[in-house]
Amino acid sequence: MYLRFQIENFRLFAALRLSRERPRGPIVLVDAAGRVAELNQAAQTRDLSPGMTMARAMSRCGDIFVLHADPSAERAAKRLLWNVAWELTPQIELGEGSSEGAATLEMVRPDLDSLQVKVDASLKELRRLGLPARAGFAATPEWAGFAADTAERFGLKILQSRERVQSLLEYLPLGALDCLSEAACRILEGWGIRSLAAVAKLPRQDLGERLGPVGLQAWDILNGASQPVLQVRNLTPDYQERFDLEEPLLDLPALCFILQLSLIHI
Repeated sequence: MYLRFQIENFRLFAALRLSRERPRGPIVLVDAAGRVAELNQAAQTRDLSPGMTMARAMSRCGDIFVLHADPSAERAAKRLLWNVAWELTPQIELGEGSSEGAATLEMVRPDLDSLQVKVDASLKELRRLGLPARAGFAATPEWAGFAADTAERFGLKILQSRERVQSLLEYLPLGALDCLSEAACRILEGWGIRSLAAVAKLPRQDLGERLGPVGLQAWDILNGASQPVLQVRNLTPDYQERFDLEEPLLDLPALCFILQLSLIHI
């Protein structure tokens, strides 16, 4: 069985943790091209969306708080996520690339009641650290990912049976499966297929003949036939922290704030 922690808008909240300001309104993370990369719930209610130019975003919402990606903040947030996950098990795979902000844990014969209590405590700790997360538990890493993606904020969704997984897939669009490219999704939509549950019901051989290896991979994931081995590794210890300051520190409270952040990260 597998447990997945998923931090929402990982890069945004990683950068926000290091900000001395604590904005309560719409917040966006801007990429190197000057477009919105991630945004919080308050920004979504203002009709902002990823990929939007900042000029267009500012025209819709003039009180946006803007953040920029911070690799050092993301490394620190990964360390915090790993620390919280390690309290449950050392069998941890941290997500990379499009899965950044995720941690997948292999759980051996867990007691569900005890697991619920421990995961609730883990989610509470991540929230305290400024990393809002949700969690999912299921028989495969991918199913646990579906559960986490659809869990309530700060909550755990448990999918104990194949029937519950298939019921959830009825509501998930084709784009929810990372291995399906846009071209593959267009082919499936041309067949009248709109949900992952419908993909799972197709004959595996027919799907492979039309979509190739991607089709076979998708079928295996959706039907629980894929059992990838977690890439478990320990994080390399890092006992230094660096901050680039726009202005010099002129008083003791400002220095104490920076030192406190450094100690938390280390």
